[in-house]
Amino acid sequence: MTKIQDNLGKVQKALGDYLEKQRIQFARFYFIGDEDLLEIIGNSRDVTVLGHHLAKMFAGVAQFGTENEGDSITVMRSRENEEVKFEKPVVISEDPSIHVWLTKVETAIRTALSARLSTAWPALASIDPSSDQEFTAWVDQQPCQLMLIASQIVWTIRVESFLKAGKTTESVASDCIHTLDVLAKKVLEPNISRNFLTKLAQLITEMVHQRDVSRELAAKRINKADNFDWLQLLRVYWDANATRDMSTACRVEMTNASLNYGFEYLGMAEKLCQTPLTDRCFLTMTQALHMKMGGNPFGPAGTGKTESVKALGAQMGYFVLVFCCDETFDFQSMGRIFVGLCQVGAWGCFDEFNRLEE
Repeated sequence: MTKIQDNLGKVQKALGDYLEKQRIQFARFYFIGDEDLLEIIGNSRDVTVLGHHLAKMFAGVAQFGTENEGDSITVMRSRENEEVKFEKPVVISEDPSIHVWLTKVETAIRTALSARLSTAWPALASIDPSSDQEFTAWVDQQPCQLMLIASQIVWTIRVESFLKAGKTTESVASDCIHTLDVLAKKVLEPNISRNFLTKLAQLITEMVHQRDVSRELAAKRINKADNFDWLQLLRVYWDANATRDMSTACRVEMTNASLNYGFEYLGMAEKLCQTPLTDRCFLTMTQALHMKMGGNPFGPAGTGKTESVKALGAQMGYFVLVFCCDETFDFQSMGRIFVGLCQVGAWGCFDEFNRLEE
């Protein structure tokens, strides 16, 4: 029995070492438990089995769509069944090792989102504000995540064009009000799909914030692009010169902080209503990120600390993993989480951090 136990211990250690090597080769495996990872590796060609674990590795992906009898991955789908097609299919048979083709899928997701965004925001900018039907058609065509970020890019461009011309932003606020009227009427129409209704609701939330900010800038008579009242707001830009690597073309700025958009597919996650308080929280957090630091929001329970961090991560296109800390967390489990977060470039939100033992 003693010999059997020793051999079993050696097998378990060897298996643990093997799984650790798999995690090193594909960092998102750090967010998967040992049993689930074994199931994934044992069914490395079966995309259906992988679908049960996708949410732990990719924020908004519920399943992949395939062609050629499951050999080519061509599309990703969210839990709400929103579809985003890849620019090029990922052929599984070309790479028998799962970590190799999953790495290609990870790249394909970012490429697909950046390519779609590069055409989505110019299309929105070219739409006449009075062309209601063309605008709602554009909303229907775009993935929810890209619809929101494209509207923020166009809003930033419009506000800055007025400020650089020495004008205030009353006209921008008026355009936001008109857009809200169009969206409010569209929501009341019968027989619209659930996903389209969700997109309309999220865009209304975004447009209300843009309207309020535009009104506030106009009320303060802000007419310069370098005014702090404008610079302290969250602004989204598209760099048209970033032709080689479009994953760095979109950036999010607040004051002197300039951070690349993450292009993590987030699906149709609920959007937080932004208030002056959340704007101040975003300002503090982006300054911390700019200085290569973290943040520690604190306050009474249920006031939105965790949700604000998740909302900022979504605003910047990053995967935010929330961990509820308790006495079961030790330095080894924390170390594994940090290794995964650092290699993936995801955000970690440690709820109830004060419960951790020293």
